[in-house]
Amino acid sequence: MSLQIAYNKIALQGLEKALKIRESALSTIRSKESALRTEVKKQLLVLKEVHQALLDHQQEGERFAGLWSEWDTSLVSVHHIQTRTGSFAGVRYRIFERADISERPFDFRSNPPWWPQGVSYVKQAYTLQIRYKLQKEFLDKLEKERKKTTQKLNLYEKVQIPECREGIRKIKRFLEDQETLEKATQKIVKKKKSNLS
Repeated sequence: MSLQIAYNKIALQGLEKALKIRESALSTIRSKESALRTEVKKQLLVLKEVHQALLDHQQEGERFAGLWSEWDTSLVSVHHIQTRTGSFAGVRYRIFERADISERPFDFRSNPPWWPQGVSYVKQAYTLQIRYKLQKEFLDKLEKERKKTTQKLNLYEKVQIPECREGIRKIKRFLEDQETLEKATQKIVKKKKSNLS
């Protein structure tokens, strides 16, 4: 903020107003920062669970390891991902609902017998990958908002509020000194007038 102080009552009122606004906003910012911090931890656990499910699924797919060279990658494709919008502490994010995954028909007689199982495996893998991507996207947004909120909290607590208080203190001291000086000047003038009479 780096205050440029004008030593008058208008500047004093401006600083007092700015201080009041920041102090009243402080509790809201603290609550938001705390809520975001808690939600980030919670969503990180969800992300780890989805990631572990994805890893477990990939490990399960390793039993087909020697067979994937026969796989036709055009058999399964994602057409549409259906999400709904959620919001947490002002952070909007997409919530996975379902994925429209289609499979191209194939002839069971002329293709490997494990392909139906492979189709099911690939569909589930796509679903887990989409859930992981959306969860990571949400966590990244939450973390970004948490950092911004923490920075704002620190700015208010450690910079702007102390600067406002210091500015108010300086202006009040200046105005008090000015008032004392004026009174002293008036006394001297009055004394001189009384001595002349």
